[in-house]
Amino acid sequence: MGKRTLAETWLKLLEHHGSALKPTTRANWEQEWRAHIESALGNWPVGKITTVAVKDFLAKLERDGIGAATRVKCRAILHRILEEAVENGEIPSNPASARGTRVKLPQPKRARVLTTEEVAQVLAAAGSHASPTDALAIEAMFFLGLRIGEMAGLQARDLDVKKREVTIQRTVLDTGGHLRVQDETKTGRLRVLRVPGELPLWPRLVEHLKTLDRRAARDRPGDPRTQHPRPDRRVHRRARRRDGTALRKLAAHHSGE
Repeated sequence: MGKRTLAETWLKLLEHHGSALKPTTRANWEQEWRAHIESALGNWPVGKITTVAVKDFLAKLERDGIGAATRVKCRAILHRILEEAVENGEIPSNPASARGTRVKLPQPKRARVLTTEEVAQVLAAAGSHASPTDALAIEAMFFLGLRIGEMAGLQARDLDVKKREVTIQRTVLDTGGHLRVQDETKTGRLRVLRVPGELPLWPRLVEHLKTLDRRAARDRPGDPRTQHPRPDRRVHRRARRRDGTALRKLAAHHSGE
């Protein structure tokens, strides 16, 4: 029992459950597997991987300067691979389940909300250094509280003009450099946002999305999906040259830095 290597069990896990993983999750797992796990434990028979071996692996990552968040992901991936071996009857228990293998994350820093003046500086910088589409997207993300992918996934049918409501129900994912529309949000829950009547971006946002949907219908007849241009980190970097302090906070907020 337990003669199959960890690398072979990893492939078996993807064969059995890979289709159920979100594309971003699978891409992230594959990246961490190649970068950290495969070279350290890939050739080990799963029956030889003990709790001590798991602790040694995580400790070496820490000594090599690998951050806590990455070590948490590596431990979670390793745990899931070994759980596959348990389910297949190859090992009696999961050595990565022991409490001593858990990685403690540092306490997150308290986020500081931008002041009204800083928001104005960011929008002015975006207006000067970004395209009109990206500038509108950044403005909408600020005032509606949207993630970048949610902004990119907006379609005209998500807007209720009479009620001044926006339904957030999809996102655009960047998986290995390829963009795809996912018909659910990051949290798996849709939400409805009421837009205040005094918010000046509303008529511009409505008209912009209608224009993009008309263009998509013309270019791709019968295809209801529309992938709108998404403001990326390059937009933030260009605008930072105009106002570095405020844009740095914006980029960090929307890129997870």
